Amino acid sequence: MRKTAGRRALRRRTLLVASGLALATGATPAHAQRIPSPYRFIEFGQDLALFGAYVATDRGPAGIGPAPGLAAGVQYTLRINDPMALSARFLFLPTERALVDTATVNGTLRAVREGTADFDLVTFTLRLQFTLTGARSWHGIAPHILAGGGLAVEASGRPAEPTLGPDSRYKFANRFTGELGVGATFFLSDRWAIRAAVLDHLWEIRPPRALGDPAIEPGPAASRWTHNFEFSAGIAHFF
Repeated sequence: MRKTAGRRALRRRTLLVASGLALATGATPAHAQRIPSPYRFIEFGQDLALFGAYVATDRGPAGIGPAPGLAAGVQYTLRINDPMALSARFLFLPTERALVDTATVNGTLRAVREGTADFDLVTFTLRLQFTLTGARSWHGIAPHILAGGGLAVEASGRPAEPTLGPDSRYKFANRFTGELGVGATFFLSDRWAIRAAVLDHLWEIRPPRALGDPAIEPGPAASRWTHNFEFSAGIAHFF
């Protein structure tokens, strides 16, 4: 009898322990379960990027501005708070531009293209970048909008224009340039990403004096601010 009672008591204790373990193990997944989030924190606040681009330029009055072409550059970005970052950017665009003079054709003063000259354009810009997802990526993507400004500089020097009159020689020189754009960073890992952007560079084209002659047909050329669209993609390293 005593042995039977002892066995029954042992069974009860065993059942109680097993029931407790079953409840504990059954409840743990319910409390520990997490819903996967599409957002991931961007761990590092700085990055250095190399990029290539195509710049679709507006040649401006009389077509004297820089031609469209392929460009390359480097960009450093520093995050200053969750959504905002400050970036410094260098862009090099080796291209060409038209040499335009004036000539009298059938008794009418007109602008006449005399050939082309090499033209190297460099831009140095600072801009503010606002990331729409803050200091996080959404499914590995961090879209942003940006605005800034800086200098657009003619780096090729003054081309030889022996066929042009003194008043027909054009020099881009140094120009203020504004930038507006949108882009996105596609994270490959915590430290590496692909960055793509579409930018509008705004700079002024000022024609030489001869092209502003009131007698020229179909009309004198005037200074004009031009929109120059850049389509870029590159690799960024975060640190």
